[in-house]
Amino acid sequence: MELGILRTLPALALLAVSAGARQVAEGILAAQRAGLGDPSALARLGVVQERGRVTFEGYPGQGSYTEILAPDGSSRFEGLFEGMPRFLRCTNRELYWMTGTGGVEIKRGWSAAADARLNALGRHRDWREMYARAEYAGEAQVAGRPCHEIRLFPKAPADLGIEAIPGEEPSAPDTWFLDRDSKELVRVAIYATVSGLGWQRLLIDYSDWRTVGGVRFDHRTRMAFGPPDHPVAMEFVCESLDVDAKLSGHPFRPERRVLQELERIRLGETRKEPEFAVQQRKPLRTAAVRAKCAPDQVLQQVPILLPEVMAFLNRERITPVGPPYARSRSLGAEVELEAGIPVPAEIAGDGRVTPSSLPGGDVVSGVHVGPYRDLPRAREALDRWLAKEGLTPEGGPWEVYRTEPGLERDPSKWRTEIFQPVSARPGAKPTARATGAGGPAGKGSAPEPDAELERFDVLVGTWDVEGGPGGSSGRFTIEWLEGRHFLLARLDLLQGETPIKGIEVIGRERKLGAESGSAAITSRFYDSAGNTLDYTWELGDGTLTLWSGAEGSPVCYRGTFSEDRNTVTGAWKWPGGGYDWTLRRVRESSLAAKREPGGAR
Repeated sequence: MELGILRTLPALALLAVSAGARQVAEGILAAQRAGLGDPSALARLGVVQERGRVTFEGYPGQGSYTEILAPDGSSRFEGLFEGMPRFLRCTNRELYWMTGTGGVEIKRGWSAAADARLNALGRHRDWREMYARAEYAGEAQVAGRPCHEIRLFPKAPADLGIEAIPGEEPSAPDTWFLDRDSKELVRVAIYATVSGLGWQRLLIDYSDWRTVGGVRFDHRTRMAFGPPDHPVAMEFVCESLDVDAKLSGHPFRPERRVLQELERIRLGETRKEPEFAVQQRKPLRTAAVRAKCAPDQVLQQVPILLPEVMAFLNRERITPVGPPYARSRSLGAEVELEAGIPVPAEIAGDGRVTPSSLPGGDVVSGVHVGPYRDLPRAREALDRWLAKEGLTPEGGPWEVYRTEPGLERDPSKWRTEIFQPVSARPGAKPTARATGAGGPAGKGSAPEPDAELERFDVLVGTWDVEGGPGGSSGRFTIEWLEGRHFLLARLDLLQGETPIKGIEVIGRERKLGAESGSAAITSRFYDSAGNTLDYTWELGDGTLTLWSGAEGSPVCYRGTFSEDRNTVTGAWKWPGGGYDWTLRRVRESSLAAKREPGGAR
């Protein structure tokens, strides 16, 4: 009996210590919240909107940012900086997404939960809404200030109403540092995803606290991430802050490319692989910085290392002779990464930036089009191509970034050229590559228009479009293309202040020489801005359904015809939003009925 009691005592002592640490932490957090303002003022907070300027430490230039935090949890943070693509982190509570160097990224699981916690920090929501528990960790010095260190353990995504990712590991605890005397928040350490850099430990420092609308807000924020010895640091200085802002437009509405990425993920689509070829190249002198990292950290390190090289060239007044590149060499569990820029002559270097070169000779190259986060798939395609062609890699590959993200803001159009020095395998014969040539079209007669497509005759005519708040309005016309295998729509709409003009071809997709078309009736829309969009159509008994992309897409329109078939009333819906969309026929529906069957308009 006594032995059992002795064994239990240590466990009871640990529980007591843990309970004590929680009580201390909760007391400090309560004091911190009380210092933010009167509880009634916190409860009355409407939309918090902040605008200001942003700078990168150690680099010239200045950008701007806007942050909008709504009471229902919707939020938007947008940053603009010269020479970089627009950064956007946004949620409408149902969908979390981010755009920037990494292209469009849909967030789920712990990544979305981290954004929810960042948004909650900005609006001073009670810590219990986002965290399961808090524990006191001791004393710490932050920026010369004695602080209490508190670890907060995040709630699981499912507990926050966020879609979980099966098998995803829980996030590490966040850490808050609060001034020992005032209990003012000094620093937060949190793991979150950064566009193009993946998971990063963010260190966010808060200062210059001021009272607005009875609530305290920091007006200067410094955020640092990346390698501890060479972090990327940004400073945000607030220039205006409203606690009951009146919003214009629809700031939490996902852009079209966000919805397209959502559909691509749903369908599990893969992007087109690069086309590779062998070429002869001359060696290139370069200026470079080297670092060692894990293989899955290469994409995160490149945008941190390259600015160092550019800063060196600017100081030395050296003009680059080519676009930047990154080259890696496997060291087993690690990768030696080299990030550099071609130069006209060998440099002296400064210890951190050193002279290097890119080899000449037989080199395989191919162009990847799309965001940088898709580069690993392009590298896998290169490995398959080399094996197929009987070629042996000689040394590490490198990537050349042909597109300047600051000039081309759409990551889907970024061009990255992949290079791999090679030598032929003894006795191996390169595989012949397909030319893509096709034979002549058959002489068979075209199939008759099918009955299902003929039902779409009810849409032939001119329609006025009335969109609800945030929706598109204007006019479009639908007519038959000769042969009645396709319908042609011409659209002239206005969405907010953005004109949408284009043409749309509707019908069954049928490849040249095929005996039948696709099972679904689809369309492709071409607009005056150079965009191409795909839709799937379904005409039911008195209903019209349009899916953005394939059938079952989370973005769709569902409308109902009036009894005389001259009005369609419905709404576009997507995760977390939508708007009403009503179509009213301008021309009499009898015009379509008066046409002779099979005749052209």
